[in-house]
Amino acid sequence: PLIGQSITLELSDVGAIESVRIPEEVCDAELISVEMVRNRFLPLLQICPTPEPVALGATWEQRSEEDSGLGFDVVSVTKWTLESATDALATVEVRNEFSTGEVRRDTGITLRESSGSGTARWNLRDGVLEGLESRQAIRMAGSPPGLAGGEVELRVRSRLKIERSVEPWKIEAHQENPDEI
Repeated sequence: PLIGQSITLELSDVGAIESVRIPEEVCDAELISVEMVRNRFLPLLQICPTPEPVALGATWEQRSEEDSGLGFDVVSVTKWTLESATDALATVEVRNEFSTGEVRRDTGITLRESSGSGTARWNLRDGVLEGLESRQAIRMAGSPPGLAGGEVELRVRSRLKIERSVEPWKIEAHQENPDEI
């Protein structure tokens, strides 16, 4: 239900998430919640580690841990590297590594080596993320009780576009069909 759908976030002038709109069919499937969206996108809106300028080639890291809904937390370590900057736009390389965090209950599913990469564009005049394109490969093994076991790889290609619509900022996140990647 998420493929081809858009999720919209509205931001204040200081980058705080004021509202989240998720398509009804996605909410009905209980695949994603407003809180999950807030947790996922807030770090993207605040990627710069300091208010001072960052040198070209500088790398910094963020770490987060979220409930996967599969009985364990997923730890995400994101490395950001400033690739280029003009007066108006900074381009930042993004690399993610995912691993298993706290195991809450044994569901028969485990997270294997998983990673992602992409490019973020930061609007320097307004001090806000302008867009992000990324690809992620999430690998899991095992199965819930009663289903055949094995390994599965989930490939996700995301495009995040942020536009200034009068007020406030509007973010649209769009998931692509993995077969089209």
